[in-house]
Amino acid sequence: MHDRALRFGLIVAAIAVLFSALAAVGTVPAQAEPDPARAPASISGTVTVPAGVDAGLVEVWAVAGEVYDLELSTMLKPDGSYELSGLPPASYRLQFTGRSGALDQWYNNAPHGSAAEVVTVTDSQQLTGINATLVKGGTISGTLAAPSWVTLTDTKVYDNGVSGGWPVAADGTYKIVGLRAGSHLLWFSGDGHAMARYYDNAPTAETATAIAVTDGQDVTGVNSTLRKGASISGTVTAPAGVTLTDTRVEVTVPGERGWTGHTTVAADGSYHIIGLAPGEYNVNFSVSGALGQWYSSATSWRTAKAISVAEGQDVTGIDAALVKAASISGTVTVPPGVEAGKVIISAYATGNPSASVGSTYLKADGSYSLNYLPAGSYKIEFATVYFTEFQDPDSGALVQWYKNADSFDDATPIVLGTGEDLTGVNATLVKGASISGSVKDPDAIGEHKTTVSLFASGTPGVALETAVINPSDPPYVFKGLRAGSYVVGFSDEKKRSTRLMRVAPAAAPLRVPPPRPNDLNDAGPDVTPAVTGAREPSGAEPTGAAEPSGAGTAEVIERDSGAVAGSNPDARTGEPPNRPYLPASWYALAPIRVAAAVVHRRLQRSPRAR
Repeated sequence: MHDRALRFGLIVAAIAVLFSALAAVGTVPAQAEPDPARAPASISGTVTVPAGVDAGLVEVWAVAGEVYDLELSTMLKPDGSYELSGLPPASYRLQFTGRSGALDQWYNNAPHGSAAEVVTVTDSQQLTGINATLVKGGTISGTLAAPSWVTLTDTKVYDNGVSGGWPVAADGTYKIVGLRAGSHLLWFSGDGHAMARYYDNAPTAETATAIAVTDGQDVTGVNSTLRKGASISGTVTAPAGVTLTDTRVEVTVPGERGWTGHTTVAADGSYHIIGLAPGEYNVNFSVSGALGQWYSSATSWRTAKAISVAEGQDVTGIDAALVKAASISGTVTVPPGVEAGKVIISAYATGNPSASVGSTYLKADGSYSLNYLPAGSYKIEFATVYFTEFQDPDSGALVQWYKNADSFDDATPIVLGTGEDLTGVNATLVKGASISGSVKDPDAIGEHKTTVSLFASGTPGVALETAVINPSDPPYVFKGLRAGSYVVGFSDEKKRSTRLMRVAPAAAPLRVPPPRPNDLNDAGPDVTPAVTGAREPSGAEPTGAAEPSGAGTAEVIERDSGAVAGSNPDARTGEPPNRPYLPASWYALAPIRVAAAVVHRRLQRSPRAR
């Protein structure tokens, strides 16, 4: 007993001494341990350069990581040495490159980066002896001839085996170096007046003459002559208030993307596009404040009149008379719970509800303006649902047509005259209901995603909305819904395959009550079902969730990353509790059906903000 008391007293004393020491330490200001910066390293070596290679143009690159990010570069010194200093300690791939006449090479004698030998340096390490012996590449040289009015120094030569263009001297000579053995195609760009052409005077790569180059071979005498290009010119007139110098004229090949030639209109309305190859072209006129048009007075390239030009021909008189555009503007009142910045207003031609003529976003002050409209009859949609993978597409408002109509057919048409600016086309939006929840999967991996789809009850083959849920952001929400019954389906994207999750029959699907259209302060009811999941079906019979006030009954089923409303009659018969709600054929065509449904829902309503 005495020994136990003695030991207890010694322990108490030791603890007291320890606390006293800690207290004493606490009186001294604490100083954080410095985080020493990693000391830079260096890599150096010698590069052997063969005859015919300009050592002064050899570059040495240190490339970090698998993505080949350039960390540091340096030029070769006259004695062939180099040093890459100040490198963060890491692993690098070295490339010996530049337009020196040598073949590009990676360390250690590798033709491309993925085969390069990795060089690793640690803190303060001065790594030496990383040497290379370069190999001379092939060359192609020749002379480019042209009429006196062509500026040869504005012309470049391009080779399909080397990136970038090669300059042409004032006397027309050029030389391309560092070529690997193989077949090469040359393209002469022209200077604007002269036609761009492949060797030998071919309009396309398919008709070009290829040049064979062997290892280190110098191919000379590859000469060519530039020819005068055709031109298209004319005069543009515009209504008052339109600045002609803001007008752009482009020529395109019918049925092809992008323009072949372009220019701006001079102050007197004239334009001149030069250097065109023989063929057929469409001409487009675009300007701020006026309606764009195609020659001759066409609204699209499909109805444009094609212009045929021969080699060197100057086609004149391709004129255009621009017409002032009309516009529709107004103010939109937004209730609480609706994101004004996501409200989209769209105009549709009265006889064509399948595609918008123009769309715009609501401004912060509640105003909008649909510009660049031709004369005609239109129907206006407010809170257009615009599908995008990069943002939440819905503002939360119910889709509405002018005036307070629920559909395109019931909307009041607006007739616009030429150049008319119609104001006062206003709307008051109503917040729609929403369905939201989350997807929980304890076995989810980094690539695992779940697609949540919203279906109108009774029509599961048409998805009204879809949302992709990442493991890092499991919540989902469907907004701007009208009153009605809906079914929520879940598809599970695994690492190597994608499939729709099975959905139990929904005897009582989620019911969303209608918002009060005449009360802007009523934010509308939101239904939030809980969604849980596990990799393996539990086999347990679904349990009912509490009924939200005024929102109908929503029952939760716990299973493989999905839940829908309703009981499961098959659970009592030995069937898995997640028997498909949709027919098997629907799953096989799911991606096509979902894509088609989105198009069906959106009616191709891509906004084109003006």
